[in-house]
Amino acid sequence: MAYEHKSGLSGAFDRSVAFPLWDSVLTREGKIGQAAEMFEAQQILQRKIGSIGNLVARDGDRVEGADIIMDAEAGTVTLTAGKLYVDGRVLDAPGATLTAVPMIGSVHIGVRVIEDYVTELE
Repeated sequence: MAYEHKSGLSGAFDRSVAFPLWDSVLTREGKIGQAAEMFEAQQILQRKIGSIGNLVARDGDRVEGADIIMDAEAGTVTLTAGKLYVDGRVLDAPGATLTAVPMIGSVHIGVRVIEDYVTELE
């Protein structure tokens, strides 16, 4: 079937990706709504929220904390805990210490979002 959700979970569908100009999902009294419509309404709302957020922030922008402290002698970079704007959302970023970081040239430090899907059985 078409429009399978990127999670690969059986019975999960998302038509909103194929129709980015959709603005809302209409449900009617007395008609049965399906999980796909509920999910599509959520996706449309998230897309709208993200587009507003993107007016004032870019992916990876620090919202709170998330300082980067370099120690050139030790070759370490300390990342303090904080909040980052990522994919239209403000997410918690845990602190960390990176070791053996080259102090000559360019080093890119960023975040990676890992999506995990929790089913009704979990």
